[in-house]
Amino acid sequence: MNKKIIIETCVDNFVNTQKSIFFKAERVEVCSSLELGGLCPDLDLCKILIKRKVTPVVMLRNNATFEINNVELEELKEKIKAYRKIGVKEYIFACNIIISQLKKNEKFIFHRAIDEIENYDSNLKFLIKMNFSRVLTAGGKGNAMDNLENLKYLVKKFNNKIKIVVAGKVTMENLQEIEAKTNATEFHGAHDEKFIQAMKLEDLIKINKIYPKKKLVVIHPSDNNLKVVKKIIGQHKNY
Repeated sequence: MNKKIIIETCVDNFVNTQKSIFFKAERVEVCSSLELGGLCPDLDLCKILIKRKVTPVVMLRNNATFEINNVELEELKEKIKAYRKIGVKEYIFACNIIISQLKKNEKFIFHRAIDEIENYDSNLKFLIKMNFSRVLTAGGKGNAMDNLENLKYLVKKFNNKIKIVVAGKVTMENLQEIEAKTNATEFHGAHDEKFIQAMKLEDLIKINKIYPKKKLVVIHPSDNNLKVVKKIIGQHKNY
């Protein structure tokens, strides 16, 4: 059975949101202030994605920590109402008190904050119990490449109950190695200039050779010759 490989990253501005739409992204994490690790996004970015039938995953975080006070919780409640009103159904966060504000038909994803916690097994079991559908993780301190063995273990043990999304400096240079050594199917690329610039025309061709029979969802390619890229994509239905 062919695996469906998903590569995702965050968008926090109009230009990158439009790029994700052009390259037919299936799922886009939307936030603001990426320099702070991502905060609640602007409604307009979410509206753009929803209008083009792209699923936005909205960051629920209004400060640079993973803690929240009563005032901030009330602010989040109002934001959730606004997101829900325009059709948002998936949220990413790391403060479990937010769960009480969400509905059963809405999906929630746990932030990479899990890498700050020691015991993955017990915490993943807790997230499963709380009905989280995905979790972003590098498998430990540092980056994904530093924790390949633990990521392989987490994918094998938990991926059928909660999707393990490999995060932490995932690039086009190391993607194939990470996938081969962990058996993961979902990857979250680091939002930096290197990752964005990695997705050029030659990389589209390279990826098609690596994954000729897999559906690949690519977010943030950045080749300026969009007509050429569009032609390449049109020739390869995997995209």
